[in-house]
Amino acid sequence: MRWLTGDGADGVFAQVYDASGDDGAVLHLHSGTADVIAHEKSGSESTKACRIPHPVDASHLPCALPEAMTYRSGSLILGGLADYVLQIRVA
Repeated sequence: MRWLTGDGADGVFAQVYDASGDDGAVLHLHSGTADVIAHEKSGSESTKACRIPHPVDASHLPCALPEAMTYRSGSLILGGLADYVLQIRVA
């Protein structure tokens, strides 16, 4: 796990990676369940510049996940060490 933030209620969002560190996802852990909120494309390189010119499906991100995240007013916001900021409406 690289990052963790509350959801404003009874759960948390966790940024997790597989054992190799190459396959990342953001999970919403709440009420005994785990929902995938965002998933980076396998093989995405965090050092490679990424431009997202239009809205994309967060479950199939074309870029590596940004390094940090926070939750505010129904949106999960990811940013830091990336060329983009990702905002996902989760309310």
